[in-house]
Amino acid sequence: MTERLTPCPNQRMGKLLTVCLAAFSGVVFYILVGNWLEFSLLSDAVNGIAVHGNDLDDVQQRSRLELPLLAFVGLFCGIVFLFFTGRTLQVAGDCGANGMRYKYGWVVASYFLPIVSWFVPYAAMQESWRATNPAFGARDWYASKGSNLIRLWWGLWLASLFTFSFCDSLLVPGMDLDLSEQYDQALVHVGLSFLYLALALVSLLMVRAIVMRSLSKWEHIHGATGVPKATIKEAS
Repeated sequence: MTERLTPCPNQRMGKLLTVCLAAFSGVVFYILVGNWLEFSLLSDAVNGIAVHGNDLDDVQQRSRLELPLLAFVGLFCGIVFLFFTGRTLQVAGDCGANGMRYKYGWVVASYFLPIVSWFVPYAAMQESWRATNPAFGARDWYASKGSNLIRLWWGLWLASLFTFSFCDSLLVPGMDLDLSEQYDQALVHVGLSFLYLALALVSLLMVRAIVMRSLSKWEHIHGATGVPKATIKEAS
């Protein structure tokens, strides 16, 4: 009797995460448009061009919905991403990769630990990328190269994290701001929106690349129905 081919562990989660990241990209783009409209209006006001007060009020009213919407979609993406990371590590393990250093629980916990969160998630993602290289086997996957897309994703993630923390300390709370202060804050918001949009799009491309690579490795190892998993692992 032939063994039924099981689906790649991170395939469904990858599709869900792709949808989530696409939604997150749309939300960030919506916020970027609003921030740009506010910046344009304030720029006209600073340069002495008459600006209708209702126009600025409409833009600022719109911005009140942005933070809750971004927080909701971003939180959901983050939760799905944690599961996706674990499933991706599972693919590498189920395909017979020996000597992997990172485990699901440890990687998930590392996202919430100071200092550790700056490098462990990146290292784990690169390890799973190398371990799922279809051209390498269970013991020589160490020689596989890492992903530049993952490097770019992690660089943008750290940049957005530190930039947000730095800008948040500079922004003046409250509504009693003069025109120049409102202009400066609007400029900062536009810059942050561009950074978040770049992070969202690169994350989307990275997840798609990881899913395709994992699926290719999974089919390479498990594609022959009827061959026991242990036998396939030894052959790799």
